[in-house]
Amino acid sequence: MHGEVVEYISIRSDVTDLQESLKSIQEYDRVLNESNLVAKIDPSGHITSVNAAFSQILGYPSTQFIGQMYPRFSEYDDEEGLSSLPPDISRISLITRDMADDIWQTICKKHVWKGVVKNRTHWRGYVWCSTTITPVLDSEGDIKEFILIATDVTDLEIAKDQIKKSLQELRELDEKKDNFLNIASHELRTPMTAIKGYISMVLDGDAGEISDEARFFLDKVLLSSMRLIELINDMLDIAKLEAGKHEFIYESVDMVEFLNSTVFELAPVANMKHINFSAQLGFEYLSFETDVNKLKQALINILGNALKFTPDGGSVTLK
Repeated sequence: MHGEVVEYISIRSDVTDLQESLKSIQEYDRVLNESNLVAKIDPSGHITSVNAAFSQILGYPSTQFIGQMYPRFSEYDDEEGLSSLPPDISRISLITRDMADDIWQTICKKHVWKGVVKNRTHWRGYVWCSTTITPVLDSEGDIKEFILIATDVTDLEIAKDQIKKSLQELRELDEKKDNFLNIASHELRTPMTAIKGYISMVLDGDAGEISDEARFFLDKVLLSSMRLIELINDMLDIAKLEAGKHEFIYESVDMVEFLNSTVFELAPVANMKHINFSAQLGFEYLSFETDVNKLKQALINILGNALKFTPDGGSVTLK
């Protein structure tokens, strides 16, 4: 009544959740600023502020970025052109005119732009950044500013570049391999064709009469030379093989004759090591549809390995 305090009223509101949210926002902001380059850009495209990481990674004081135009294309797209110029804040981001136009058109349409930007540091090094530029709108939907957030992905880009170089080297080696196979195949086919021709002439009696024993062995030599020519032709056809288009020619094969002739063909190898080498077949006749040249190649590889790794005086049997 007379201006005296009658009572005190205390009103309290629980703001615990709000305080926790603020802490989370502050922590998020701290992590964002420590691990990313962050810049604010006004609607006209001028940088208004950058965080500490932006300055630290690129090597310039933050004050030098303020007022700079972004995105601004580089007048020099190649590193050699830049190497002769002094470090300049205006040439930090090595953005081409097309990229600058793409960035500006995208963000002015209120869309988010994402891409990898190569930046030139104050120390003449290079930093690749995975960059996102996001338009920030006011209550009326107009662009208030742009937020640029960039993550250093230099190690990843260097690794990708090394992989590209390794792939290119592998392609070059593969091309050299193909060239070698082609040259070697052509060089081998010419003398083998001549050998086949001369053996045929001898068998036809052009060099006079030959004994039945000599004819028997010359027939085997002729068959081996023909098979070798087929193998050389396969080498010439390496492109089809690598493309998965290699053709198989199937025909009916007498397996008894085929297996016995293969053993006979490798007999000289076995004799050199005094290996008892024979075939034990459980059938008198078997007709089989196969590509005889490829089956011959596979069987000779298997038997050849058996003879190679069997000690002298040992035994190898084809059953």
